Amino acid sequence: MRFWKYIAFMVMLLAINACNTPSVYQKSFDFENNEWRFEEALLFEFNTEDTLNQHHMMVQFRHEGKYAYSNLWLFIEFTSPKGNIVTDTIELPLARPTGEWLGKGIGDLVDHLILIKRDVRFPTAGNYQVKVKHGMRKNALSNVVNLGLMIEKSGA
Repeated sequence: MRFWKYIAFMVMLLAINACNTPSVYQKSFDFENNEWRFEEALLFEFNTEDTLNQHHMMVQFRHEGKYAYSNLWLFIEFTSPKGNIVTDTIELPLARPTGEWLGKGIGDLVDHLILIKRDVRFPTAGNYQVKVKHGMRKNALSNVVNLGLMIEKSGA
């Protein structure tokens, strides 16, 4: 089963990369035993020299069809090269009120690509960090497969 999840994830990445807008950064983390514990923070690090162009930041989230919630709350901490920290709480809507998933499905897996920041400009060249934790009321989220961050130039 893990092999097919991997194949489906690779197909999703190829489909995303087929779009016209090239990604500047893309990384994802798989969850062991399809469980994301609250204390498990995901750390995304990227280096940019581009201080002129605007970028879009997106979250890629994959879960099994039996994921118990219609949304996902995230606590996100952005750290600039100068050490400035900005924290944000973001809700990712995953299903309609009818229970129908908003993402695309492959078998029992559902993939979401959700814009979280539009037209972001990185004011300083250097290394940026984005730390992500889930903000759900349950310590361990079940039926989650992976979560990724993708950054692309806006209007490219």
